[in-house]
Amino acid sequence: MSATREVKFSEAEVRRQAADKAVRDLRDPRHPGLYLRFWITRERGTWHLVRGKKWVPVARWPDLGVAAVIAELPALRRRLLRDPATAAVVSGMGTVGQLLDWYGDRMARDRSLSAKRKAGARSAIAQHLKPRLADLALADVNADSLDKRLMWPCQAEVSLSYLRQIFALLLTAFRQALKLGLIDRNPMAGMRFNDFTKAKILPKPARLRDVQLPELMQQLGKAFKAAPGDAMLALMAALASRVEHVERLEVVRSQVRVHLTEVARAGVRLAEVTTRESLPAVVLAYQRYGDATRAEEIVTRNKVQHPGFLPVGALTIARE
Repeated sequence: MSATREVKFSEAEVRRQAADKAVRDLRDPRHPGLYLRFWITRERGTWHLVRGKKWVPVARWPDLGVAAVIAELPALRRRLLRDPATAAVVSGMGTVGQLLDWYGDRMARDRSLSAKRKAGARSAIAQHLKPRLADLALADVNADSLDKRLMWPCQAEVSLSYLRQIFALLLTAFRQALKLGLIDRNPMAGMRFNDFTKAKILPKPARLRDVQLPELMQQLGKAFKAAPGDAMLALMAALASRVEHVERLEVVRSQVRVHLTEVARAGVRLAEVTTRESLPAVVLAYQRYGDATRAEEIVTRNKVQHPGFLPVGALTIARE
C-alpha cells in the first residue's frame, strides 16, 4: 500500500480512491497539511492536519465531507495555533446552529417534557441562541467567543435568571451531543455561569398558589388567637394577592353559597354568638366549625360588608 496519493479533493474523487486498496492517504496540494487517511474498512476515514511529524485528527469522513472540512480549515488552523496541544476534532455538525437545530428537534419530540418547557426552549433557541451563535464554528467555541457573542450582549437585554437558563440549555445540548457521539469533544466542558458574571441573581418574589388557600385559611384561624395582628396582616395580604388567588376565593365563595342553600333547605338550626372584638370571618368559621371555607356562610347570613371585619356584637350562625 502506497503511503500517500496526491489528488484534487472532491467527494467523487475521494470515493473513487476509497475503492483502491493500494491507497492509504490522500492529500491535495491546494490545501497544505490536510490529509485523509482511510480506515481498514475503506468506507470511512479520518481527516488530519499535519504539522511537522504530528498528525492531528480533525474530523471523520464521510461524517464531514470534502466541502465541509475545507470550509472548516481556517477555524481549525486558528485553533491549533492558539492551543497546539488540543485536537480540534469536529463532526458532521460544523456550526453551533446545526447543533441547536438538532437539539431543538430532539426536545420537541421528547414526550417526557412539558409543553411549557418545550416552548421555553424553542423561544430561547430562536430568539437568543441562534441569532448570536448560528454561524459560530464548533471548533471556535470557547469562553471568549461565548462571552463576546452571547453572554455579555444578553445580560444587557434579559434578566440574569433567564440568561442562566439560556446558558444551561446550550451546555446541555453540547453534553447530549457528546454523549451520543455526534461531536468528539465538548467545548463547554468545565464552564460555569459564574465564569461570565459575578452579579447575584435575586430570588423571585414568593407566590401563593390557589391550591394552598384552604390550608392557609385554616392556619390563619389557628394563629389568630395567639397573634391576631400578624394573622390579620397575613389575611389582608392574601385577599389583596394576585388575580388568580382572588378568583380562587370567588370559587370558594360560590361553593359556600351552594352550601347555604342546601343548609336552608335542610332546616339547620341556628345559634347566636356574641363577639367582643372585630374578627375576620375565616377566623370565626375555623373557631366554630374547624373549616375556614364556611366564612362566606357567616358573611352572607349576617349581611357583612367586608369578610375581614365582622361587626362586634351578636351574630347568627349555624349550630353545626
